[in-house]
Amino acid sequence: RAFALAAIVTDPNFERRERTLSRTVVVGPNAWDWLVRSSSPQSPLVLVPDFADADVKSAQARAFVVARAHSTEGPNTRLTMEDYVPFDRLRARLVDLGMRESDAHTCVTRAAGRISDLRRQLGEGALPAWAQRSPAALWIPLLLIERWRPRNEADRRVVEQLGASPIELDRLCEEFSVQEDRPVRRAEEWDLGVTWEWCAADTTWMLLAGRVPGSDLERFQVVAVAVFETVDPKFEVPVAERFAAGASDRQSRPSEVLREGVARTLARLGNGVSNHPEHTVSKAGARIAVAVVREVLVPSWKRWAALSAELPWLAEAAPGAFFEALHRSLAREDGCARLLAEEDRWSSPHTGLLWALERLAWHPRWMPQSADALATLAARDPGGRVSNRPLASLGAIVRAVAPQTTAPLEDRLAAVDRVLSRHFSVGWKLLLSILSSAQGGVVWESNRPQYLPIGGLPDRPGSLLEAPARATFRAAVERAIL
Repeated sequence: RAFALAAIVTDPNFERRERTLSRTVVVGPNAWDWLVRSSSPQSPLVLVPDFADADVKSAQARAFVVARAHSTEGPNTRLTMEDYVPFDRLRARLVDLGMRESDAHTCVTRAAGRISDLRRQLGEGALPAWAQRSPAALWIPLLLIERWRPRNEADRRVVEQLGASPIELDRLCEEFSVQEDRPVRRAEEWDLGVTWEWCAADTTWMLLAGRVPGSDLERFQVVAVAVFETVDPKFEVPVAERFAAGASDRQSRPSEVLREGVARTLARLGNGVSNHPEHTVSKAGARIAVAVVREVLVPSWKRWAALSAELPWLAEAAPGAFFEALHRSLAREDGCARLLAEEDRWSSPHTGLLWALERLAWHPRWMPQSADALATLAARDPGGRVSNRPLASLGAIVRAVAPQTTAPLEDRLAAVDRVLSRHFSVGWKLLLSILSSAQGGVVWESNRPQYLPIGGLPDRPGSLLEAPARATFRAAVERAIL
């Protein structure tokens, strides 16, 4: 314990030392499990166990920094720190080595701060020992769905449709979760049971995607369509009864964790996230993603509501197909604009659609269509309790300070002009929001894409004094007085 604390307090970097000290805890057995469960991988605690039988492996699996204070191997055993480096330090090191800041942020986030996972993500190292020892027919389905709940009947059916036995996959996950270099972790909720998921899903995908046969990818396409076409019963009843309807039958459709995992896999396929550019997973990935998005996004608002949580990933997977489906739906009375009127006391199904459009707006190519769609939704918005509204998302894209897009200033102003010409009342409110931002205040960031490559962040002023911000204000004033 003294060695660990001495190493921290003698760090010559003052800011890093103070930040580390503020998150360092010497912990006894009563508080150990609670701290391990409550800590965040993005801002981990430095846990120094003050007892001999601390479950270090469980803490390591959750990507926390852990100092070993005792060992059963004898008094001369050297104290070690687990394979983890704080996010900001690892990101700064990659930038120092010549990597773009945005790429460094993506790499470190996907690796969850682990040096070993980062090396694998960058193409170093051989196939992990656990993958060599285990049958690919079992871990390939887990690679494709990313996470699942063995107690969920629909999840078990999905595993079977992908060619694996749910019982054997459950046993394999249990085995993986207790290995030294554990690839899988266990999460448990009292009412839902165990959830199995990869510790570093993106790194594992980049390392192993080249091992997935083309036949498994074709099977995954069929399964993904079936997963997303499942009806959500809560949207078949009035708003006041939805909470009970959603909680009453959780076994009839795949779990939310599996649906998100399948959607994330489609986003990886659609954007060629792989270390194997010549493999089928890279060559056919975009085709599979487009086919799934086109088939599942039918015009009815109920389908869009049922897929609200997955829409951001489906949008990243195939932006072109997503906008085609969106335009067809917006043209109908029972289309996705109806989501704005389906708000209940706790949430609204329209938020997923807004997050999807916010993600695509970061890309210069898709920003104009995102802005147009948000303007159309804003013109039909009846308002509600939920603060996330289409006009707010649109305003964030074109605001003067830190616009939430990489599109240049002229494209942002062109988007404002289109809104003014098609939906004048929305455009006028948009101009007022740009002008009112001159008063300063908190700048919230929109939902960012995880896999859609957006490059750097040019022409995004962070201050009212910068030239692009002044140009935006001047353009807004000119349009307001005409």
